[in-house]
Formats: sequence, C-alpha cells, structure tokens
Amino acid sequence: MKPIIFLHPVFKQMIWGGNRLATDFGYDIPGDNTGECWGISAHPNGDDSIANDCYAGMTLSQLWDEHPELFGNIEGDRFPLLIKIIDAKDNLSIQVHPYDEYAAKNENGSLGKTECWYIIDCPDDAKLVALLSQLWDEHPELFGNIEGDRFPLLIKIIDAKDNLSIQVHPYDEYAAKNENGSLGKTECWYIIDCPDDAKLVVGHNAKTHEELSDMIHEGRWDEFIRYVPIKKGDFIQIGPGTVHAITRGCMILETQQNSDITYRVYDYDRLTNGKPRELHVDKSIDVITVPAKSTEDSVMDTNNLPQNKWNKLIECEYYKVYKLVLDGELEFEQSHPFLNMSVLDGEGTVNGQRIKKGDHFIIPAGFGNVKLEGAMEVIASGV
Repeated sequence: MKPIIFLHPVFKQMIWGGNRLATDFGYDIPGDNTGECWGISAHPNGDDSIANDCYAGMTLSQLWDEHPELFGNIEGDRFPLLIKIIDAKDNLSIQVHPYDEYAAKNENGSLGKTECWYIIDCPDDAKLVALLSQLWDEHPELFGNIEGDRFPLLIKIIDAKDNLSIQVHPYDEYAAKNENGSLGKTECWYIIDCPDDAKLVVGHNAKTHEELSDMIHEGRWDEFIRYVPIKKGDFIQIGPGTVHAITRGCMILETQQNSDITYRVYDYDRLTNGKPRELHVDKSIDVITVPAKSTEDSVMDTNNLPQNKWNKLIECEYYKVYKLVLDGELEFEQSHPFLNMSVLDGEGTVNGQRIKKGDHFIIPAGFGNVKLEGAMEVIASGV
C-alpha cells in the first residue's frame, strides 16, 4: 500500500510577518517576523523535505520526479501546486501576478500564478485590497488624484434572457435628496449581441405630465412605450429621466455612473416568490422627462469605424467611451486619469501581458506608453 506523504514545511521570514504560525499552529519558526509556512511545496525557493522514513532525505520535488506513480502519473515537469499559510502582521504590498505565457517569456520559463485564499482568521473590520473601492480610497494617485468619494464608474455586461423591467433613473439632485445622498444614474449601452429583429425601450409617448400619470396608472403600456430598433455593434446613451428597458435576447456592455438607483415603472406583472416585484411609480413620475427626448439619431452604428485607432463614442459630464477594433498593434500614451478596458472579442496582449475576451482591467494614471497587440474588440472608458 502506498503511504500517506507527510512533509516538513519551509518557513519564510518577511518584513510584514509575525509569530502566529508559532502561537496558533505550534510551528518552530525561525523568528518573530515569519510570514509564510510553505506547507506543501516543491518550489526551488522552498522545497519541503519528506517526513516519512521510507523516503527519508528526499524533497517533494525529488519524490515528484522519481515516483510519479504517487501522483497519478500526471504530466508536468514540476509539482503543480504550492500550499501556504500566511501570517500578515502588517499589510502586504499591492501586487499582481502574470499569466503563464508572460511569465514563461519574461521570467526564465516560470509559471504564472493563479491563487485562492481561505480566511483562517482576521479582525472584525478586515478587508482585502482586492476591493476596487479600497484601492480608490488608499491610492488616489492611481486614478489621477481626481476628486470624489467613490470610484465614479460602473461597467457591466448584461445578459437579458428575458425583458428587463420598464424603468427610469433619477438625476443626481433628486437621488441626493431622496436616496440618502446617492448619485443619480446616467448610462450608455454598447450592443454586444442581439436578435435580428431586436429593439429597445427608449422613451415614451406622453405629451404632458398629466397624460404620463394617466398612462402609467391605467396600464396603457402599448400607448406609453416607445421602441427603437437596434443591431449588434450599435451604441446608445441613456440619460436620467429616460424611460428605458433592455429586451430579451440582448447582451449589452453598460457604462454608467457608480450608482444602483433604479425606479421600476412596470414589470410585466411578473412574480418573484409568488409576489410582484416592488414598483416605484410615484418616484418614476417625479423624474421622467416630459415630453421625452426625440430618439431620432439616438442610436450610433459603430460597425464601420476605422480599425486600429480609438474611436470616441460619447463624451458627457460623467464619462468618455471609446471603441477599438484591433488587427495588428496600436501604441498610445495613457493620458487619462485612468482608463477602464473591457475585451469583448478576440485576444492579444497589453504591454506583453496576455488578455482575452471577457477580461476587464484598468490602466492607471501616469502609466505611460501602452502597446496593444492582437485581434480584439475593446471598449474603453474614462472620465
């Protein structure tokens, strides 16, 4: 019978380390600044020795090389995982790990690094710098030291299997007064995909506030709602006070103010847990613009914009949004306070680091020269 493999861990002293690996786990640590216990490791910088008598004198990397049957004879030139206990007496540096491809090219054939954390213990008010809000608060220089008590934008991908509710967002002033100091909500939509005959709810047909109120209270939705046709690659701005709804089958990238204040006007009488969802009729009537703005020329077709350059789709009080269709390479100077980027199709690299469809990242202030390479569709936003 094959034995269970026990290991002697390797300990790492760190500037931010403490002594809880001794006090909590009983380890014989090298000092009071011990930050890491490499409990299962075959890494060259910390190769655990085997505790079993039958493998005395061997390290885990040697056992991997000489006894592959113990590990299911899986392929690989190294033991694939590293398990640590980390004792952070002080903050660790703010950091990032590369993809495998970048590390192999730039770090002498090393692997990249994907990791996960299980919280053994922490203070009651603990938080991790994986939160964008904390990075905004503690490192304003990354965002050009612009004013504001919160990161100003929110970028979403919305997959609408069914119709969203008919809704409206308030202006900043109304939200601040009626929603505990919240921001209002201005947003824009880039159509990633949609059915051939797709249309969105944008605007309404009431001519006066009295007619608006009557149409809503009487449920005259066919008269009330205004539709605009759309196709893949279209772009539209949705201002506060605009009645709107995404319809079934659409997938949309939404760039918006960092607010979640939405007033539902109508929800198709759908039930959740046997009850209709809450509507906000009075507040909706308060903020809906009457008469609605014209939807003529409101939808921008972005399908034939020049390739290999940033094309501005919108610039308003709250954001600027750009589209890039890349086939080759593009270099530019990052001159914004920050630049959000969402890869919607294809793959490539940013300054040598691999990016692909579904990746979202922020290029900070003062980054300097940015080089994009590959075949990609990217939507970027800044302030």
